[in-house]
Amino acid sequence: MQLLETLEISHSSLRNLFSLCSYTSLKNLNLSFNHLANLEDLGINCGGKSLHNLESLDMRNNLLTEIPNWLSENLLNLHYLYLSGNLIENYDHLPLKNFSSLYLMDLSNNSLTEIKKDFLLGCDNLQYLYMSRNPIIYIQRQFLKAVSNLVELEMVESRLTDSIWLEISDISKRLRILNLSRNRLTKINENTMSDLRLEVLNVSYNRIVGLNSNAFGSQTNLITLDLSYNLITDVPVRFSQNMTNLVHLLLNNNNIKVVQSEAFMGLGKLESLDLSFNSLQELMPQVVGTLEHIVNVNLSYNHLRVLNSDLFFKFKQMKHLNVSHNALQELPFLYGNVALQDLDASFNNITKVIAQTFQDLKELQTISLSHNLLSSLPFRMFKGCDNVKTIYLSFNLLSHLDDDFFTSSPRLTFIDLSHNKITAMNNIFRYLNHLKFLQLSYNKITTLLRNQLPRSLETLDISNNNIHQISSHTFKTLSNLRYVDLSVNNLTTLSQDEVEIAYNLLSKPTFNLVYNPLVCDCKLEWLKDWYDGKFKDTGTLPTFQTTLTYGCISPLYSTKMPITSLRSDEFLCHYEKHCDKTCVCCDYDVCHCKYTCPSSCQCYIGDKFLNIHQVHCFNANLTDVPGKIPEGATLLRLDGNNLPSLREHSFLGLTHVVDLYLNNSHIHTVENNTFKGMKSVRSLFLNNNLLTIISPGVFSGLENLERIFLQNNFISLIDPQALLLPPYLYLINLRENDLNTLPIDGLWGFVNRSRESGLKVRFSLSQNPYSCQLDFVCKFVLFIRDSADCIEDISDIKCSSNSLGQQSYYQDGFTLLDFQIELCSENQSFPTNMSRNSVHSSSAKGETYALIAACVVIAFGLALLIVAYMNRDFLQVLCFTRFGLRVFKMAKATEDNDRPYDAFISYSSKDEDFVIHQLAPRLENGDKKFQLCVHYRDFPVGACIAETIVRSVEASKRTILVVSDNFLDSEWCRFEFQTAHQQVLNERRNRVILILMHDLDTEKLDSTLKVYMRTRTYLKYDDPWFWEKLMFAMPDVQHRKPPENIPCHMNGNMQYMPQNVTLQHPHRRVPTSCNGVRCETIHNDMYEIPILDSGSVHYQLANGRCCCTHTNSAYHNSDLSDSTSGFHNGSVSSYGHYEEVGPSSSSMQSTPHKFVGTPPPVPSIPKEGFLPIGRVKTAYV
Repeated sequence: MQLLETLEISHSSLRNLFSLCSYTSLKNLNLSFNHLANLEDLGINCGGKSLHNLESLDMRNNLLTEIPNWLSENLLNLHYLYLSGNLIENYDHLPLKNFSSLYLMDLSNNSLTEIKKDFLLGCDNLQYLYMSRNPIIYIQRQFLKAVSNLVELEMVESRLTDSIWLEISDISKRLRILNLSRNRLTKINENTMSDLRLEVLNVSYNRIVGLNSNAFGSQTNLITLDLSYNLITDVPVRFSQNMTNLVHLLLNNNNIKVVQSEAFMGLGKLESLDLSFNSLQELMPQVVGTLEHIVNVNLSYNHLRVLNSDLFFKFKQMKHLNVSHNALQELPFLYGNVALQDLDASFNNITKVIAQTFQDLKELQTISLSHNLLSSLPFRMFKGCDNVKTIYLSFNLLSHLDDDFFTSSPRLTFIDLSHNKITAMNNIFRYLNHLKFLQLSYNKITTLLRNQLPRSLETLDISNNNIHQISSHTFKTLSNLRYVDLSVNNLTTLSQDEVEIAYNLLSKPTFNLVYNPLVCDCKLEWLKDWYDGKFKDTGTLPTFQTTLTYGCISPLYSTKMPITSLRSDEFLCHYEKHCDKTCVCCDYDVCHCKYTCPSSCQCYIGDKFLNIHQVHCFNANLTDVPGKIPEGATLLRLDGNNLPSLREHSFLGLTHVVDLYLNNSHIHTVENNTFKGMKSVRSLFLNNNLLTIISPGVFSGLENLERIFLQNNFISLIDPQALLLPPYLYLINLRENDLNTLPIDGLWGFVNRSRESGLKVRFSLSQNPYSCQLDFVCKFVLFIRDSADCIEDISDIKCSSNSLGQQSYYQDGFTLLDFQIELCSENQSFPTNMSRNSVHSSSAKGETYALIAACVVIAFGLALLIVAYMNRDFLQVLCFTRFGLRVFKMAKATEDNDRPYDAFISYSSKDEDFVIHQLAPRLENGDKKFQLCVHYRDFPVGACIAETIVRSVEASKRTILVVSDNFLDSEWCRFEFQTAHQQVLNERRNRVILILMHDLDTEKLDSTLKVYMRTRTYLKYDDPWFWEKLMFAMPDVQHRKPPENIPCHMNGNMQYMPQNVTLQHPHRRVPTSCNGVRCETIHNDMYEIPILDSGSVHYQLANGRCCCTHTNSAYHNSDLSDSTSGFHNGSVSSYGHYEEVGPSSSSMQSTPHKFVGTPPPVPSIPKEGFLPIGRVKTAYV
């Protein structure tokens, strides 16, 4: 230990120390930052010379209060003494008298109030003295005289006055650094300064008012002069004429209004000049003209209005120029300042910038022009500024920047254009491949488009704009993105594609979306799933920073709702008309996937992943169920209306409705089959109405009904069959009705069935006036006790009336749960006090009631027969459509077996669109697959039209007439009608089917057709049962006679096409054979078959075995008069080109079919087109 040279025990809360007298080799002792209060506790008061080798003693930041004189006697060779940060306020007489070797002493931050003359006596070689921040009140004269070799003196914030200058004069010989800042000096003493040869003088934060021209006349060695934070008002002439070595001059934070000419003359080496925070209004070139080596110039926070264009011309080495916070209206030319790196001209009144201002400043890196009045900037303002990296243009009036504005500065990494009036980004930033930070907040940008942002961007702040649209994949190419601020904009919706990010990012960026008027509709449902953690594919989604409780606008609610309070199924889109993009029949009036919301309703639909479709017609003062309710609806609200009666088939076609609300609608009657076809309904709300009876078939059609709410009605009778009809029903609410009794056997059956199916049955039966008759009570109590786990309000069920007029065994209000079931075995008959007359009276009343009931049943049966007879046609169609049965009459199925066609279609070519796209596909491709004869396909070329029509009618079991004004204008159509009519007269059978397309012009009707329409039933195209009636009028296909093999050659007579026909390519002669007979197909170029829009498709005529065809090119798209068949002298109709196929004896399939996998199913919606308008193309065959 005797060889120890350095000992450090700092930051240890040390209060005393063992004796160090034996450590004779100790040179450095560090006991700083402890709790030592007395030097006596250090163990260094050894006497003699035991610690004479100690050179450095560090006692900073302890609790010392005095300096004893024995310290210098024991530490004779001490060089460095650190006593700052203590509580020293006293010292012994001559405390430092033996510190002749002391080189540095730090007594700053203590409590010294008085410094005596002999305080430093004995410190002859002291060169550095620090006594700052002591509350000195009195200094005895010549206290510094003993330290004449002092090089640096620091007495900052020590309450010094101008008398200190006399003390300093005693040490002027070698003093180089003098720091007297934060004191009470009012002047610079010229006499004292004349003896000093300072290098650094700091008198900042004093009260100096004026400067004398000769104050610093002898300071030829001065390098740094800090006069900041004083009260100086002007800089006199030749103020610095002899300070030839001055490098840094700080005059900031004064009240300087004028800098005299030649004030800075002689400052040839000056590099830094700070005149900020003064009151300068003008700065002439003569003032700074000689500062050729200036590097930093700070003129900020003055009142400068103009800077002469030549002011900085000679500043070839200037790197930093700050003229911010002035009143400048223009910037001076800086094209000569080739070394300039940073320019700050912010917070001025600059309205324009000359194009050449920054020209060729190749070293320029940072430009700040924020907080000005710039409304435009010149094209390529930064031409030649290749190294600019940061530009501040915020808080201006800029509304537009050219796309090439920044092209001269390809190394830009930071751009701030916030608080302007920019409306569009265009391609301003697209090619800045080094840009990392882009600040565009507080502008008027409305859209954010793809490819407007560079790939290198890391942070984008585009908050507080008017953005309402973001293009898809805008952020997908930004591989370095970290943060995007989209807050406080007008975003109402946001799709996943609009915020999609690159998949290979190391860390996900954060998107700030707060304070946007987001609409919680179907387009934003994905964001709710993201918040709830339900979103599976989050690899290309960022992290969203938003306030979950911030309200978003929901289409379902009138007020803003927090995202967290909304369910996923409440994110719906409102529509008046809607057709999904995948729908193929949007162009047609009748389309199963095109919806129109009823005028009195509000309709909402979910996104493509959320199968929700709600129709809200509540509180609309409706008196009937609206027509044309969208067929895809999954929830229908009709509550709060005035619907006294629900007629049968009121909801026909609504097969997707899951929840049906009919509560609070004054309903008193629900007919049987009202809900027919609503096979998806699971919850039915009929509560709070006026219902009195639940009949057996009222819930017919509700195949999947699970819950029914009938509370708060006037129901007094429930047929048990009504409860057993829905197989999955498990919840029934019958509270608050007028039920005197219940069908207990039906309830038992319902409960047992549900239990066998594993369903948890639930009843609500209380608050009904149940009879207190013993026979009912016994059965009811047994039921509720056995089903106690199913009845939610079992404790509230009471008997409260004797509705049958018989004596009650129990009093009103008796809780049935408290009933003693043993009484049932003791009281199996009426009470003994009942009279015989009352029994006979009851029996007589029962017979009367039975007679009345029988009469009612008979009357109802007669009425039903009358209604059935009056609607027999409709009943025939309904039975045939639903069950495939023909009632009342049956056609002879075998009479037409020799006719190969099921129907011949007669129509005007102007109605060809309906026939090709709806009628023919519906009949040929449906379940029945009828075989039709149509003009555009089946008439042979070159044959006599009249003869062909007659043969077609005779070869068909039915003739379908598509009657319209166009039909009446066509002579061929009328001929076809006469032919069909003549066949009816000859055979005495009605084979004609009239389809009335619209109301006809009666003046065009001939007498025969008028009579026919009066005496025969015809079909209206706008009839909702049109297709069902048409199918009923068509012949039965099960009696069709199999086709026979016919030689496949054309002989001019009408023949029927064999089977297995394959259409060949034009320009080929392909020999074919059928049953050993060789034939060939003759092809020309001009006939085509209408096909679906597809790629490579193989076409084949179905249901045929052999084909001999004759395609003719003699007639190409002839525009004929409106003939019936579209043919005249061998021409085809103006609709397009069609293949002409010679008929054969076997039945002939009409339309070419496209086989690509499984053929598509026939749409189930009446009058639906198979090909949308405008999508019919042609292919040569």
